[in-house]
Amino acid sequence: VQSRALDLAAIEAADWIASYHPRLGADLRWQNRPASIRGLKLDAPDTRQLALAEQTLNGFSDWQRSEGSPMPILANEQVHYLANTPLNSVIQLDTPAGPKDLRIVGFVYDYGNADLQFYLPKQQLLGLWPEAQMLGVGLWLEQPDNLKDIAALMQSIGASSGEWALQADIKRVS
Repeated sequence: VQSRALDLAAIEAADWIASYHPRLGADLRWQNRPASIRGLKLDAPDTRQLALAEQTLNGFSDWQRSEGSPMPILANEQVHYLANTPLNSVIQLDTPAGPKDLRIVGFVYDYGNADLQFYLPKQQLLGLWPEAQMLGVGLWLEQPDNLKDIAALMQSIGASSGEWALQADIKRVS
């Protein structure tokens, strides 16, 4: 769901939603290019199954625990290939409190996205970028095969027509 006006309390209370993942993020610049930083909810289904194209020995587990110095961060493949940044590189990102060194411990598969993106656990993102905004939410439905009333259900959490798509439809089009 691509909306900044969702009712998280309604999402929490909805018996038709099995799980959800708020999409938090902030825009920034890195290497004189537009980039973004995203905060991931560690217990969300998509984070638990996050596929990495490449990672250091304990990259994903270090990232989940935010262990290591500099702080571990994940980046998308575009950072790796378009920005020519190898695994284990220490990069510097500008935060509201000033520059922060971070170590790239893994690269996330990111088909079709031309943007440079970085990923931190949600709490670390909010600690470094407290102004991060909710950009939308990923939803997992209790009964995904019963979608006849989906438009009304989406409206009940604040999503307007055109702000949401079913993953099956996206996959079919792609």
